[in-house]
Amino acid sequence: GLSPDHAKNTAWFARLMRAPELRGLVSLTVVLIHDIGVALAEATHLTSLTSLELHSCEIDMDGLRELVCAPQLRGLNELALCSMELSEEGASVLAKACLPRLKTLNLANSQVGSAGMEVLATSSWLAQVKHLDLSFTQLGDRGAIALAASPELSCRSLELDGNELGDARACALATSTSLVGLVRLNLCDNEIRDVGAQSLAGSASLAKLVELDLGFNPIGDEGAL
Repeated sequence: GLSPDHAKNTAWFARLMRAPELRGLVSLTVVLIHDIGVALAEATHLTSLTSLELHSCEIDMDGLRELVCAPQLRGLNELALCSMELSEEGASVLAKACLPRLKTLNLANSQVGSAGMEVLATSSWLAQVKHLDLSFTQLGDRGAIALAASPELSCRSLELDGNELGDARACALATSTSLVGLVRLNLCDNEIRDVGAQSLAGSASLAKLVELDLGFNPIGDEGAL
């Protein structure tokens, strides 16, 4: 029942976040509300929040900066910033986040890009993230290489579908020592062919995998075998 007027929705959301009745809230999902970073950052009573999902929400860099450093949100275990235009600037802000308990990070469709991934790959807090979703984030060659070489990466589940990685980047992931703890790897729709599939299949680094998704890749007989 939201209004088509984004300004009215933003004002409504800000009023809602000030409600003291939300003090015990543990999970919040917000879709298509603009400029919400400051409103969330100023909701100092949301100290019980452990899961925050923002989908298709416009947020400026100042709002994002306040959001990821808000003291009351340091208990977050799960954070989703999906279908948002993060770019390199947003990734730089996120890299400086103060989220010591974060275990799941979902950036699907957030346009992180190569430069943004290079920044995120060096974030010290990345070491605590166990479930990382980078689906359709336009990683490119540089971003994929930075991810594979990240000294901080230690996740157990990694979603990389829709990034057009190709064989070369699949081979880089297969030899990455940062992925030795992976139990799930999603590489759907990445233009991976026989060479990439063979490299993944013979990878010692990926020996702990329980799930490997290679759907919608042009893998031939040799790769399948």
